[in-house]
Amino acid sequence: MPNHMPKIDCLVNRISAEGGSPAAEIAPPPPLTTPTTNDDTQPIEPTAQQPSYADILRLSKPGTKESATKKNRKNSVSKRKRTITINRANNDQPPADPLTIRNALISTFRDSQAPPNAVISAAAVNRKNKYVLTTREDCPAATILEYKEILQSTLQRLDNTATAMKPQETWAKVAIHGINIFAYPDDPTGMALLQKELETHNNVRLATLPRYITRPENRVGKKVSSVLVCVTSEALANQLAKKGLLIDC
Repeated sequence: MPNHMPKIDCLVNRISAEGGSPAAEIAPPPPLTTPTTNDDTQPIEPTAQQPSYADILRLSKPGTKESATKKNRKNSVSKRKRTITINRANNDQPPADPLTIRNALISTFRDSQAPPNAVISAAAVNRKNKYVLTTREDCPAATILEYKEILQSTLQRLDNTATAMKPQETWAKVAIHGINIFAYPDDPTGMALLQKELETHNNVRLATLPRYITRPENRVGKKVSSVLVCVTSEALANQLAKKGLLIDC
């Protein structure tokens, strides 16, 4: 089969944030007051000194005073960097209670004299029966993973199927069009063959097996279709979309 460069698209989600706050309104300067005299031609004591126009400008300048919320945001870590996953050797065995795991790990941190911010705020079980831990807003996952060995010991007492603890991985998706569905059938063997083909000839490592985008019934009577592959970074996805991939179809 001849080699060709299929069309590919980068399907990375990009998040844009609009920051900043509207400029503060500047109040007009107060009217100037001139001391008057009473009937006895005695001057009246001037009232308290009014703020100058320069004072008003300085006080109304945005960013002069930061709220406590804004200061806390500067110290917060994104949720992606605060998420830890724990694999299990036997997903058919019911997992332990997530709240029990969370409290046990917090107790382990206290006994280990870990930093005050080394706190696991939430624990859950995902649809694959793996544990998902979320740390406090000012605690990156890397801080927790420094105590991985002692935490692993605590986990084993609660669930002997718990294995590796690792930070959450973020994958980027790339769509590859024009894949020969007869050369690469929609089954584990065919997708493993396609993964090997892509990795061997393009110096790229896929995070998972490729998968066809459309349903099998929608590919009836067709020779080619599109697959979705996952890579480990947005930069790599953009690179593949720009340079293309070589594949034997």
